[in-house]
Amino acid sequence: MGRSRPPHPRSRVVSGAGAVSRKSLGTAVFGGMLFSTVLNLLLIPVLYVLVETARERVTHHVPHRAGEEDEAEGNGRVPAK
Repeated sequence: MGRSRPPHPRSRVVSGAGAVSRKSLGTAVFGGMLFSTVLNLLLIPVLYVLVETARERVTHHVPHRAGEEDEAEGNGRVPAK
């Protein structure tokens, strides 16, 4: 049989000069990406719902549904003269 291929150079454990700083930098980047993902997928939508609910309670405003018209606004057309 033939020779086996050596493992990819980046798949080895980091050692040598700068190993500690590379590991800490990698940990910080990974933690930041994880935090950003959680923030964008969970926290921001929850905060939006809370703020929107509070706004509706304060203004006593019911949002329009598609296709409905407000009686005070009429049909949106300019009256003919």
